[in-house]
This record gives sequence, structure tokens and C-alpha cells, in this order.
Amino acid sequence: MDQNDHPQLKWGQRLGVLKYKKGTLDQIDGFVLLGFGLNRLANGQISPGKSNLKLAQWVIENNPHQLPTITQMGTYLALKQLEKRDPSLEIDRWAINLPHDDGVHVDTYGAALQIWLICENVGLEKVALVTHPWQSARAYRIFKKLPISDVVMPALPPVPFDRQSIQIWTRRPWLYLLYEFGLARPIGRLFGWL
Repeated sequence: MDQNDHPQLKWGQRLGVLKYKKGTLDQIDGFVLLGFGLNRLANGQISPGKSNLKLAQWVIENNPHQLPTITQMGTYLALKQLEKRDPSLEIDRWAINLPHDDGVHVDTYGAALQIWLICENVGLEKVALVTHPWQSARAYRIFKKLPISDVVMPALPPVPFDRQSIQIWTRRPWLYLLYEFGLARPIGRLFGWL
């Protein structure tokens, strides 16, 4: 099955949650890797979950020169987990992890502001924004309002929802749609983020 024929991507396109902006990865300065859910282990420790692992794997496969990659905690943990399998990745040489507090949820807009400041500090002007495909349209609108020269939204393969996620809206597609259209987009429009 062609990735464009995948049911998750077709539904995401029909519902207006998917966004891809053509552009080549060889023209970017770095990657922005947004998280999508987190898991909590029996011992209370945070783990990346299936969605973040899929996103992190895509970045590793598409970032052979290890360009600077700004991550959120879930995707950073996923990169570190993949590094255990392949120590040559040396994640901490090229990944920049946003500060994280287990007790505070940082939404896409809050993460975008932090990421923009990091881009300014390290000189990133053209970035590839990598996120769960169903989060991509809103994330792209938020990032395009920031003073970053160019944001490329690469077409990604389907990324799973994670039934074990501690963030309920990332567990299933219908829960995400309730969150996206009932909370995230209305708040974004209200405050001018979208």
C-alpha cells in the first residue's frame, strides 16, 4: 500500500489536520521534532511511547549529517532509546532538548516559542518541522507566525497513536480530534496563535 493511500493519512487529509509544505531537506539548517504523548513506566519514570519512537526514527533516517535537532522530552527520550541500540548516533552532540517539568504540560504554541528562541541563539533559519501528521496543520500555522525564515513540513509515513500515553488526546484518533477541534484550535484562534 502506498503511504498516501494509508487510511490514517487519508482521514487526516479529509479532516484538515494534515499539512505538508514541499521543500527539500538539503536546504534546511536543522530539525524541530515535536513530541506526541508520553508514557509512564511502573516505576513512575517517563518513557517516549510508540508515537515519539516513530518520529525519532524518521529523523534519524533523514538526518544523516546530524543537523541540530530541537526536541521535546518525549522525542528526546525516543532518540536516546534509539541511541542505546546504536551508540554511534551520539544524540547529545546534535539534539537540543527543551526544558521539561513532569508536572507542566507545554502545548504546541509554548514549545514553538521556546524553539524559536533556540533557533535565534544557534542561528537556525530554515527548519524541517517533524510532528505527528495529525498535529501538522496546526503546528505549521503556529510556526509560520514566528520569525523563522522557512519551515518545511516533510510528508511523513503514518505515525501511530499510543493507547498507553498519559496524554489522553494522543491515545486514539477520535480523542485527538476532540482535542484538536474542541480545544486546541479554538484556543489558538482566540489568542491569535492560528
